[in-house]
Amino acid sequence: MRKFALFLMIGAVGFIACEKQGIDSNEPFYPSPEAVVVDDEACGENSIALLFDGSAAIKAGAESFTSALTPADDGEPISITREASRPDACNPVFENLPVGIYTASVYATYPDGTSTAPVFAKDSEGTVVKLKIEGASLAVRLAYATSSSLAFTWSVSGFSDVAKDRATAYGFGIYKDAECKNLIVSWQTEANHAIWDGNLADGSPQFEFSGLDRDTDYWFVVKDLDDNVASAPVKGRTSDFTIVVPNAAEPVEPKGVALAEDFSELVWGGNYLRGSAAYSADDRNLATAFDKAEGVNPIDGGAWKWYLVGPTVEIGLFNTMKHAVENSRLGQWGICHEVPNDKDSPVCGRTAHLKLGSGNKTALICTPALTNLKSVATVELEFEQARYDSDPTTGAVYLLNESAHGGKSGVYEVTPSISELTPTAEFEIKAGRTFTTEKIVLKNVAPGARIGIGPIRKDGSTPGSSQHRMYLDNVIVRVVAYELTEIDLDKPVIVSAEATADEIAVKWNKVDKASGYVLEYKEDNVEQYTVVELGDVQEYKIGGLKGSTVYLIRIKAVEKVSESESEYSDVKQVETLVKAKFPMIARNADEFIAILNDSDGLRTATATDEIQIADNLDFAGKTLPAGVVFSGTLNGNNFTISNIVANHALFASVVNARDLTIDESCAFTATEAAPLASLAVEATGTVSNVVNKAAVSVLATGAGDAAVAVSGIVAINSAKLEACKNYGAVTYTSSAASCGVLVAGLAAYSDGAIDRCENHGAVKVSVPYLSGLGIVKGVENIPVHVGGLVAHLGQNAPVTGSINEGDIDYDITAAENMAVSCGTNRPRMGGIVGLAYSDITSCRNNGKLDICVATSDKSVSKNNYPINVGGISGGAFAGATGAACSDVADCINNGEIYFTTYCDGAIPTCGGIVGYPGYEHSSQTNLITRCVNNGAITVFAQDEIRVGGINGGTGNVTYCKNYGAVKGTIPYGDATIGGISGFLSQKHKFEYNESYGALSNINGEKAVVEIGGLIGQHGGVDSYEGEGRGCVVDCDIVYDWGNHKWYGLTIGWNYSNKAVVVLGTQDEPIRILGGSISCDGGKTVIPVTADNYETYVKGAGSEPYTVNVKFGE
Repeated sequence: MRKFALFLMIGAVGFIACEKQGIDSNEPFYPSPEAVVVDDEACGENSIALLFDGSAAIKAGAESFTSALTPADDGEPISITREASRPDACNPVFENLPVGIYTASVYATYPDGTSTAPVFAKDSEGTVVKLKIEGASLAVRLAYATSSSLAFTWSVSGFSDVAKDRATAYGFGIYKDAECKNLIVSWQTEANHAIWDGNLADGSPQFEFSGLDRDTDYWFVVKDLDDNVASAPVKGRTSDFTIVVPNAAEPVEPKGVALAEDFSELVWGGNYLRGSAAYSADDRNLATAFDKAEGVNPIDGGAWKWYLVGPTVEIGLFNTMKHAVENSRLGQWGICHEVPNDKDSPVCGRTAHLKLGSGNKTALICTPALTNLKSVATVELEFEQARYDSDPTTGAVYLLNESAHGGKSGVYEVTPSISELTPTAEFEIKAGRTFTTEKIVLKNVAPGARIGIGPIRKDGSTPGSSQHRMYLDNVIVRVVAYELTEIDLDKPVIVSAEATADEIAVKWNKVDKASGYVLEYKEDNVEQYTVVELGDVQEYKIGGLKGSTVYLIRIKAVEKVSESESEYSDVKQVETLVKAKFPMIARNADEFIAILNDSDGLRTATATDEIQIADNLDFAGKTLPAGVVFSGTLNGNNFTISNIVANHALFASVVNARDLTIDESCAFTATEAAPLASLAVEATGTVSNVVNKAAVSVLATGAGDAAVAVSGIVAINSAKLEACKNYGAVTYTSSAASCGVLVAGLAAYSDGAIDRCENHGAVKVSVPYLSGLGIVKGVENIPVHVGGLVAHLGQNAPVTGSINEGDIDYDITAAENMAVSCGTNRPRMGGIVGLAYSDITSCRNNGKLDICVATSDKSVSKNNYPINVGGISGGAFAGATGAACSDVADCINNGEIYFTTYCDGAIPTCGGIVGYPGYEHSSQTNLITRCVNNGAITVFAQDEIRVGGINGGTGNVTYCKNYGAVKGTIPYGDATIGGISGFLSQKHKFEYNESYGALSNINGEKAVVEIGGLIGQHGGVDSYEGEGRGCVVDCDIVYDWGNHKWYGLTIGWNYSNKAVVVLGTQDEPIRILGGSISCDGGKTVIPVTADNYETYVKGAGSEPYTVNVKFGE
């Protein structure tokens, strides 16, 4: 056993006797303590006790005494302050001291704030005594306390050797009593445990115990398991805090507290801010309560399987832990996103506090509705905040007097979103490894209001482009007074008022602090205004007006809660147009040009008003007017337009179009990064039987700062597309960086349905790298999406019965310069659709996909640019909004896929049908069913990738067949190749699938590649009952790393030895029909037979799992 030794020393170490020496007071009216000595009998192995005479100071009215031990190495003094009236005021004891040399001193403090000069412990000759703690094997400190947690740090080296401290095995626990008999929980860690990482506060082990009672004493003990030495119990006391949950039945009086939350229910996750390890729950996504760990080293115990975590671990609050949140106080809280309908949850739970912002997105945490306010009030908001690393430092508070809460089914989303709100107050997010208290006064807070708190973007960045994070704790709302405070509102400015024959579209600026607007209009010769009350909007269309009539329009801003209103805007005078005569008929190009130039007449059209083409139109030598807006129908009458050469579409916007051919003599070419198509930039009604044979190209010569949408027929489509065909090549290239790109054969962006459409034209994109993410039709964070028919498919826009024959070619040429991290905003490429938010049914792709993300010198880039590639669909969104949005059914891919990536970031995926099926979570229900892949897949990747004959990432897959060979050239990293699914997890459905394509990886000497006849890798979760039933395997597997056996006819590798995985059932086992195995790169091929198939069913290097399997039909 190591010995603790205490020495008093002068020069050399040795015991020195200490005598009381009288020391005069510095000030005659403020006596100092006297005769400071070491109490040898009370000193312990790693403790020092002092004695001093404080009688004169007490008699003079001293309020307290502060005793201090100052390390000789100029470290921070260790001090004890006690009220002078305490019995032990003059006998302080310092416990659990680190190894080191100290000097001891004491000073007195008086009621007026005066402190005396410190009086040092000295020997009989008047020399300051040096005190030495030597050989203490376990020094322990209380690191910090909250109202529900205590963190302790300890060291076997006196906090002088971090490596040694981490390289020791420990047992440590917290108790309810000083005798340490009533254990709450204890844990054990082996030497160099993963939780003792570089994020610890001071490098030595530090652990936070959560879920403790408020204002309560606890005792901590740690044991060095290597030397079998235990520390003395160290006491810690949690702070006090009174929880207040708003309740309408308990109204709050002035000066009372309307809300108080310390987030003490959050008991899982590390503490990165303060550098503490902790514990978490492996099944946190299933947890229905924030249960606390109990007992002796309960690893894998409890309902949710406890495990230890380092400081960096955090958990999505409103998505991953949504079931537990529902049954807690936090179920009344909510999240306000940066953009509407974003179901990601960048609010994360940590031990007894929150982290706001993750994945390059930020959000507000919104309080419960303050239903306990009696009336409109002025309140004081108090909270503790801290900065995350070096993130930007601007935070904001938002008052939401009107809001909606989505509940668990809506992932606790509070609307409106941040983009629709104005900050009520801003604050500076403070740096450091502790919290700073912030207090902000809010006026005109209505009963039922919510308050949002979070970091905001003041640096011009867009959501998804950069991190803006902060920590939050201890939120308190106090009622200052019940009162209305009038608000000064600026008068609005009418920005535009565009008239048709019967409507005027009015737009105005947003007025700060306004909750709504009142718009008034009248005819010029009428006295009375018509009044329209509006919410917080900045545009309104006045309808039912008379043609050729002058109207007067004015607007004022209002704030409903405070009953404030602004002055009226300046009056805007607008005259409605004379209704044009329709149909307008074009018998030649000149008549058509004249019609397009009649902008006022076209604006008076309704959806049924037509421009009729009465003959073929030849535009040779003629100029097509630009920017034409037509709110009616273009009827081509099956005629053809030829010889257009333009840098813009026929229409900037059209409602309907039908029965028209734009032939191959036309060319639409632009040199600036902007939306481009042949028919229209935008369409909103129905576009049917429109055929484009013209090339559409954007050949950008400079860096773009806006998103680009390029396609054959409509660039940004909200119309239903029926029986449309594109034969023209669609190209976007740029010699410089781009900022969001959508390119496709029919529609770059579409939230309109697509039925029986075809693309025969080549689709090509080539850019060096991305400088930012783009916005198209209000959709933010667009990287690059490419599709045979559609690049970005929006919601409620199914694609049915459609075909792609065109090859798709996509190149990034300088990925090392990538200026964005794509995280959940992953680029997607698909034979039919790039990114899909709607169903795809009965479609076929025959076009080749050639996708390459390369650096300029073919080196590996660490930039996060994970591509998702699929023969039919690149896939759904990676966040929660991609959980239930895009089924793919009855589709066939015949196109070959070539995929190359030099990026080493998040994991890219590639599938014969779908690249990334959607949100990697148990809530994902997207289904791939009755699909067939015949296309060969060839992949070159410099790091991780997931590749499958049907799907790359995890998803629900049933009744699918793969005949296409999957060939990998993956020399480095961790990759998975599956005959059906590259990766399967989260209990996603997997049944009745058939795998016939050859599977291989070559040049994998330094790679970890898992190849499975059905599934490349099974994730670390239990399978569901019936998983894998009815599946068939008859494929050849070639593996070239003989030292490992991460290959098998069913699964290449099962990720977790904790998960219970069973494939197939006794009634419906997996059937092995044949195939072959080669583990030496094809040199030796072993046929799979009835005699040996059991040897190759499972990956030999895999964690254990069970397979119900039989050989033959």
